[in-house]
Amino acid sequence: MSNIFNLDSLREEIEKEFKPLQLEIGTKVVTLSNLMRLPKKKREAVMALLKELESADSEEDVDVETISSEILCLVSDNAPLLKAGLKDDLAMSMKILNLWMSGTQSGEAESSSS
Repeated sequence: MSNIFNLDSLREEIEKEFKPLQLEIGTKVVTLSNLMRLPKKKREAVMALLKELESADSEEDVDVETISSEILCLVSDNAPLLKAGLKDDLAMSMKILNLWMSGTQSGEAESSSS
């Protein structure tokens, strides 16, 4: 039995497991990368903003709108188009952020039918 893995096969597996969230805005598609697929500096910045957003319940001076917009822009492949599509709609930003975060959660094993 061999312990040799094929990198291309592993990449395909990772692409499926950590797939991005895609949003259709007009005739274009904006891709929001999974947190695990971001470069280290962006990932760290997003994680810091997520922590700040979590503290919004206990701190009144947290600007939820700005933080959520910053996160979405950091993970987006087309931040200007995303911002234009959202038009400062906090409810829409939070809905998309929640969709992205639920897709970003990892560590859940796929259910097996045994």
